[in-house]
Amino acid sequence: MLSNIWSKLTHHIRRPFVLTAFRWREYKRNKRLFPIVYVSTAGLIKNDLDYYEPVEGDLFLTEKTLIDFTSASDRVFDRINKSARITFAIYIFLVAQYVSINLEFTILGFSIKAAPGVTEILLLYVTISLMLIAIWDRNHFLINEIRKFLISKIYPEELHTPYLIRHFPSEQAGLYMPFNAIHLLPKRTTSRIATIALILILIVVIVPLLLGYMLTVFFIAYDMIQRPSFPFWSPAVGVYAIVIHALTVVYFFAYRIWLPYTDFTLLHTLELAKQWNPQEYARIRTASYQESVADRQDLRRRGYL
Repeated sequence: MLSNIWSKLTHHIRRPFVLTAFRWREYKRNKRLFPIVYVSTAGLIKNDLDYYEPVEGDLFLTEKTLIDFTSASDRVFDRINKSARITFAIYIFLVAQYVSINLEFTILGFSIKAAPGVTEILLLYVTISLMLIAIWDRNHFLINEIRKFLISKIYPEELHTPYLIRHFPSEQAGLYMPFNAIHLLPKRTTSRIATIALILILIVVIVPLLLGYMLTVFFIAYDMIQRPSFPFWSPAVGVYAIVIHALTVVYFFAYRIWLPYTDFTLLHTLELAKQWNPQEYARIRTASYQESVADRQDLRRRGYL
């Protein structure tokens, strides 16, 4: 009787540890069956549209669609450009106010000069405007990636580079890779020098500008919090500006980097095999899940499940 009580006690003590180990094994098995893959937004769009199969009369993979998307891209870029110019002018005014330089200028017919509450309103406008610019820029980015896909499908492969240079001149590093004249290729040193030079230019120009802008906005907002013109309004705008600017920067870079996605190719394979080849479906399912099934059956036999 004592041995039976002791056996049950040890069983209950071991049970949380055994189940934790089982969940960890299940987690590793699921990671192996459904791995995490890192894909950029551009790669995701291309992979998704590659599965598109045009039907008769469909005009998506035509030059007309490319022209429509180009017009849409130009309209979004024009909106971004206009908003950015106004935002930059207001940003210069805020910096001048912060360093005690009195400025007065006119935007859209309105004369702006230093007065109580003006700094708060302008900082709020800059914050909201930057957030909208980031959203528009994301849409512009997506439209351009679709344009690149259309170019890759509409025109012959040997003309992809010329059309990409034509449609996206700012994205080309200036090093032309020949398609037909394969006997004339740039030396590896030349390619590396061009790539390194481009990376250094981006680092030297973009990074300092971005850091300078973020730090300046932070100092302006922090000064607004420390020395408020209005007891509640000024600190609230300062905190709001800092938080939204930080989130906007994260949002801006999120769709330009490689992000993790779960690859469920196995489930799609099983679904297709189930419809077309039941024997192959049974074989794949058994090979994929037999280890997990055996593990569960062993735990049930031992009384842990």
